[in-house]
Amino acid sequence: MNNHEQNILEIKAIMQSFADAWNVYDAMQLAELFTEDADFINVAGQWWKGRTELVQGHANAFSNHLKNTQMHFPDTTVKFLKPDLAICHSTWEMSGLTRPDGTSLPTKYGVLSAIAQQDGQWQLVAVHNTETLSRNG
Repeated sequence: MNNHEQNILEIKAIMQSFADAWNVYDAMQLAELFTEDADFINVAGQWWKGRTELVQGHANAFSNHLKNTQMHFPDTTVKFLKPDLAICHSTWEMSGLTRPDGTSLPTKYGVLSAIAQQDGQWQLVAVHNTETLSRNG
């Protein structure tokens, strides 16, 4: 395996780690995938700046409307802008959402676009999360 292929695997592993942290509702574990000064625009359009806001925002969501959700990334593509900078697009599926009365909502779909930067290791620098109307965007 060459360096390019290894970098793709490492970036895809970050996205799997993102889903893993989400699925155990661990906002700190999720935030550790990001640089200290990272930006995250969530699916509702809120812009969290820096790791502290990422932790606070996700912790709040995990204790409220996302507390029973499960995140899965069925497909991830990686495109290198420079050898140490890449953009990653991951389609996602989220199940487990409920209405305030407790009834289940259907699975939601979206795409998460992430910029990853390598500085000794790959980390997320910026993420924009968008809900889509269907599984295929």
